[in-house]
Amino acid sequence: MTIDFLWVDEDKRGRGLGRVLVNHLEDVAERSGCVVIWLNTFEFQGPEFYKRMNYELFGTLEKCINGYSQYFFRKALKPSSRW
Repeated sequence: MTIDFLWVDEDKRGRGLGRVLVNHLEDVAERSGCVVIWLNTFEFQGPEFYKRMNYELFGTLEKCINGYSQYFFRKALKPSSRW
């Protein structure tokens, strides 16, 4: 599964809503038979959030678009999952 877009309005941030959304997505993905979730995000979009959600950073494009770096993450839904 790929997360293409996730947004929490600025005045709603810091309340755990992003965590709730991602946890729900992970549950749905696992029930659907997905074994890995992939996503990419830019440095201004919150890569630290995905690190806190235990996503593994596996690639970076430094200063690739308008001077912003792009980060690529993945997360195995089952410990034995292979990429």
